[in-house]
Amino acid sequence: MTDPITTPAGALTLASLIASRDFVGRKAWDAGWFMDGDEIESALYGTYGSWSGSEHASLFFENEKMTSIDIDKWICTDTRVGLELLLLNGEPVAVTWQSARKADKEMRFISAEARDLFVTAWERHRPAPDLAASVLDEATLNMPVAPAGQEPYGTWGDLGRREGLHLSVSGVARWLAAVAAEGGLGTVSNEATLKCVEAGLRAEIGNGEARLEEYAGLPAERREAMKEPLAKVEAEILEYNASIRAKLLDPIQARLADLAPDTPAA
Repeated sequence: MTDPITTPAGALTLASLIASRDFVGRKAWDAGWFMDGDEIESALYGTYGSWSGSEHASLFFENEKMTSIDIDKWICTDTRVGLELLLLNGEPVAVTWQSARKADKEMRFISAEARDLFVTAWERHRPAPDLAASVLDEATLNMPVAPAGQEPYGTWGDLGRREGLHLSVSGVARWLAAVAAEGGLGTVSNEATLKCVEAGLRAEIGNGEARLEEYAGLPAERREAMKEPLAKVEAEILEYNASIRAKLLDPIQARLADLAPDTPAA
């Protein structure tokens, strides 16, 4: 076997280096630390940005050994860039390269057979699809919508935060105003609709509370450096959440209590 370390510069190629499988003298890294699931899906299927499966990537890297071998690497400002070879369980399968710190990283397989090998490993760790997530639940189907010709209430849905589809805070306010003009919440007897509205309001309040927890967890020195702006933002969040409760959530919950069946005395 040709020794890649002593092979004349004019004779050593990427193909001959891969074929030699002798990477002595080259740095090897655990590729799982810097490989991105989106980049893998893009290289395999050309679907960058359409994949969102952190569980999939985690299972893959926990069960398959991915190693990166430095081929032609250097430091660009503060980032390692250049060409590297990827090994899947010790088998050369692909190369990645990045020409500069802000450039995109590219990934290509060294052969069709290598791609097939990688696909097999990648797909055996793909979680079963959550088919229920693609279907609206009954609560959402009971969400209020504005009659034709009237101002839309306003909806909101953030699947990244798993909040689902619901009326926005301003949408709830418009709906309540429309209901008030027709006799008030006492005319609404659909508990599913009320619970759908309630869930959306709770989600909005929860977002504010999560931000407060994030700010509270900042290092003491950073909180001190941002003392005044943090105090202002925190006060605004508390005021906003209190307003949602008093003006929107409390009336909804009171109406739900009215509709709840009476509990027999013990």
